[in-house]
Amino acid sequence: MECWKQIQETVQKSIKTSEYLSWIAPLSFDKIDLDTLYLNAPTRFIADWAKRNFFSHLISAVNTFCPDVKDIKINVGTKKLTPKVIAEEIQQSQNDLLSFESQTQSHPVETIANIGTKTLSKFTFDSFVKDNSNALAFESIKRVAIQETTTFNPIVIHSLSGFGKTHLLNALANELEATHSNKRVIYISANKFMYSFLKALNEKDTYRFKQSFKSADILMIDDIQFIAGKESTAKELFHIIDDYITNGKQVIITANGSPFLIDGLNDNIKSRIASGLVVDILPANYDLRLKILQSKCKVLNLELQAGVGEFIASKITTSIRELEGALNRISAHTILMNEAPTLSNIRKILSDILAVNTKPLNIQDIKRVVAEKWNVSVSDIDSEKKQKDIVIPRQIAMYISKNLTSKSLPEIGKSFGGRDHATVIYAVKKVRELMLTNPQIETLINEAERICSNL
Repeated sequence: MECWKQIQETVQKSIKTSEYLSWIAPLSFDKIDLDTLYLNAPTRFIADWAKRNFFSHLISAVNTFCPDVKDIKINVGTKKLTPKVIAEEIQQSQNDLLSFESQTQSHPVETIANIGTKTLSKFTFDSFVKDNSNALAFESIKRVAIQETTTFNPIVIHSLSGFGKTHLLNALANELEATHSNKRVIYISANKFMYSFLKALNEKDTYRFKQSFKSADILMIDDIQFIAGKESTAKELFHIIDDYITNGKQVIITANGSPFLIDGLNDNIKSRIASGLVVDILPANYDLRLKILQSKCKVLNLELQAGVGEFIASKITTSIRELEGALNRISAHTILMNEAPTLSNIRKILSDILAVNTKPLNIQDIKRVVAEKWNVSVSDIDSEKKQKDIVIPRQIAMYISKNLTSKSLPEIGKSFGGRDHATVIYAVKKVRELMLTNPQIETLINEAERICSNL
């Protein structure tokens, strides 16, 4: 018996206190027979869990104090295992664990770090660029960081991917860590929630899974659409969300679309969400995309030539994430290849992104831009007129068409009143010579090219 106490004390030092209270403390000494230590557990579940997860700790301690023992057997105790006895034994184990947690309220329970998703420190409220499309979402999340009680609960933010939802959740977690370190936050993706819950089910350990969520003050669930159709996971999540809201704890949820329109999403969750604040983030307009680019350039210490930022903001419209990714690529290329981020270089660096985001440029649109800038008509450009003030705009339009479209030289010539490819080659050559000798014309041509690029 004395040997068993020494073994317990040794194991307690090598594992978490909560684990010891739950799985080792309930074990009792039975006997040592030949080279085997026999222990009793109050339930089969505790016996199986202790042997599966802590056998190495036990046998190591046994070898220290009982060197003749080579094996450990954990049996269910000798008490008559009526449902009442089993319930009492489990309740006692749970009470021990809850008592341990209540004594350590000033420190986050260790399982929070395991159950949640790690936040990224680069996402802050200061680095979030706000405008009308995302202002309500921004203000509702920021208020959570400064208020002591919940105003809107739950808060649900939805938008397409890459519009800033995850940024806001990370920003809140980082702000609370800096200003309210006593507030405990669980930030978890719906995917990880599902994985963790199914793992707990498989290991018959749903109690500890649920307990991991009880000790936090704020729960943030990212991308809830991923549990649509996963009924058992959704039911468990609903009970956790409901428990938080009932106890005045803040819940924040994000989704890739209105939660009421997500097929297969649990009806109870939809009903609970309806009582809170549901906010959508609209697609970023050109002005916001440009502001984000300018803000990101400051962080990257990246200086773009005139018109380059405008070009990128006009071309990459699908998501803020893709916009930032493009800038990161430009920054890396600038540093590693030592090439200035000119418009020409950027077209090469971002060729794949631009190919996806850019609509094919119409030669007729190029003619209209050039005609307006050089004060001639499109019909003049297509005509046989030989006047210099018409020939030069015509050649410039051919030059821009070659640079900005995928059309072949014969196709370009045909678009200019049925001219041949040799005429296009000559026009491109003359424009290049003109740009080398006349800086004012070069500026006008570059400006016309930027306008055409932004169409």
